Amino acid sequence: MDHFVYYMNYCKFSVETFWSQHLTCEFSNGSYQCVNVGVNHDSKGHQNAKGKVIPGDFESYFQPESYLPVWEDSIRSQMRDIDRELGNASRRAPGYSREAYMMEIHHDTTIRFFDTLGSASGILSHATCFCCLMQSPEHALRCGHVLCTQCVRAHGQRSQNATNTRCLVNLECCPLHPEETRWEVPCLLRFKPEHAGIRLLCLDG
Repeated sequence: MDHFVYYMNYCKFSVETFWSQHLTCEFSNGSYQCVNVGVNHDSKGHQNAKGKVIPGDFESYFQPESYLPVWEDSIRSQMRDIDRELGNASRRAPGYSREAYMMEIHHDTTIRFFDTLGSASGILSHATCFCCLMQSPEHALRCGHVLCTQCVRAHGQRSQNATNTRCLVNLECCPLHPEETRWEVPCLLRFKPEHAGIRLLCLDG
C-alpha cells in the first residue's frame, strides 16, 4: 500500500509555499540584487534592499514542478526502507511494539536533521510543534522550544509523585537536541485533566 498518497497534497503545498513565500529572486545586475520573494514579485518586479524597483520576472533555479517528482520518489523510497526495518524488527522481537519502533526511527531522524543544520537551539516556532510537524505547540520547555501534548507524552515520563499521573509529565531533555539539554532537574509539564471542563477565574471588585 502506498501510504504517501495521504501526504502528497501536503508536500505539494509545502514546496509551492516555499517557492512563492520564502525563496528570494536570484536576479542581480552589478551591485543590484533583487530581494523580492515570488508572491510579491508579480506586482512589483525586481526590488533591491533599498527599495529601488525595476521591471522583470521572478528568477530562480528552483522550480516546484521539476523538484516535486524527485522529492516524492525520495520520500517513497525512504518510507519503503522504514517499512522493511519495521518488518525486520517485528521478526526479531515479535512482542516489540511497531509504534515504539517508529518512535525511535522518528526521533533519530529528527536529531540527524537538526544536526545537519548545526543545532536545533536557535530554530524556534510558536505555530508548529517541530517534533512532529503536525500539531499545534502548547508546552514551552526551558530551551525555548514548544511541543504539542502528544510529543511531550511520547518523550516524557509520567510523574510518580502525582495522584493523577497523566496530568504531570517529566522531560529529562528536549527531544530536538537531547545532548545539549540534559537538565539536572527534569522539566515538569502539567496537563489539564482529561474530563475537566473550561474554567474561568472572575475577579469582581
